[in-house]
Amino acid sequence: MDKKLLSYFNPKLKKVLSGVDGYITEIRLRKGRPVVLYRNGVLTYIDKDGRPLRYPDDNCIKASEADIAEVFDSVCRYSIHSFQENICSGFITLDGGHRVGICGTAVMRNGKIINVKEISGLNFRAAHEVKGCADELYNRIFSGGLHNVLIAGAPASGKTTLLRDLSRKLGAVYKTAVIDERSEIAAVYNGFPQNDVGINTDVFNEYSKKDGIETAVRVMSPDIIICDEAGNPEDTAAFGYAMTCGVKICASIHAQSIEDIKTKLEFYDKFDYIVFLDGTPGKIARMIRTDEYDKDDMYNFSDSSFGNDRKLFCG
Repeated sequence: MDKKLLSYFNPKLKKVLSGVDGYITEIRLRKGRPVVLYRNGVLTYIDKDGRPLRYPDDNCIKASEADIAEVFDSVCRYSIHSFQENICSGFITLDGGHRVGICGTAVMRNGKIINVKEISGLNFRAAHEVKGCADELYNRIFSGGLHNVLIAGAPASGKTTLLRDLSRKLGAVYKTAVIDERSEIAAVYNGFPQNDVGINTDVFNEYSKKDGIETAVRVMSPDIIICDEAGNPEDTAAFGYAMTCGVKICASIHAQSIEDIKTKLEFYDKFDYIVFLDGTPGKIARMIRTDEYDKDDMYNFSDSSFGNDRKLFCG
């Protein structure tokens, strides 16, 4: 397990976790409940000797209230007030690009979260780059030039991992801007991207997509803008603004079908390609070229045509 990630845990938990092998992407602490790892793609529990268990039992190591408090203090570098804005946003980015999701009780004022108290759960998400996972997408779409591309998939299907590697490849040859609304693509820490997002890539960290896109177009003249999790109504106007200025957009969206996309993004048909992932970072399940549909075709298109429509390109 990554030593930087382990350094945030108190001695009790660090001792148990340090001996766990395998590909670990998440470590979840919940007050009074068993510690859970997402290990080799499976939820895994840990006994008091550090042995992985497929199912919980009485020997599982549990996270006490004191454990949560100690680890949370460590994550905040023992200055919780300095991370108030991050805490209200629900996550903190760590050295090495790792992230901690925060669960607790929201303190509201005028409809806005101003604090989170009674922290009850922490979810450590280990940073990982899969260099080369964007090769297929890059070769099939970008090898001859830039295009507007919408990458669709279910949560945890590898969209952000793919965007990260695509940024690395595009940023080697084009002026690229990443709008990293939740610090997930570049994982900026103390002003430096912890992930390789390309030598010609500018990162607008923790900007909203609207503000980030408008600022990037105005001040950095990018050839292409990359962003994650499209779907907010403001995104449509921001994407339109960039495209009108001649800047290409590559964005991801939580969707598993054209019908899903229709409900979330007003002018999805302005993208040149819509790419659906199969759940493995970079693996294309199906790809649509929107310029081969007229407007009526596109709005009437449904998943029932997958596989028998000549305008569908399957990965």
